[in-house]
Amino acid sequence: MTAGLRQERGRVRGRGKQEHVRRGYRAEGQAFLNDVAARQERYFSQNNLYVTAVDKVGMLGMTADSPTKRYTLTLAATNGYTLTATPTFTDPKCGNLTLNASGKRNVTSGDKDYCWR
Repeated sequence: MTAGLRQERGRVRGRGKQEHVRRGYRAEGQAFLNDVAARQERYFSQNNLYVTAVDKVGMLGMTADSPTKRYTLTLAATNGYTLTATPTFTDPKCGNLTLNASGKRNVTSGDKDYCWR
């Protein structure tokens, strides 16, 4: 095997490992959004309104950062609420993960089915 071929195989393996790590991070972002959504619904059942400002997220008993701080949360008052998890790492395949009050999932770039699996 030539040195150039070995180097190329190493680069391909490195890219695959990085994507594997990003997929793990995305799972954290998804769990984070699902947790916030569950807390939103619980809050709504008790107060008849959703929390729609980041500075009020403490009312849900949490902070605006995911547990390992790989994602930060933003909220919008769109059809109930829209939650956005913005990665603190580079994620060119998916970008931000979003989840709204009706359960619709999306991403800012890429294939939402790939990013939400």
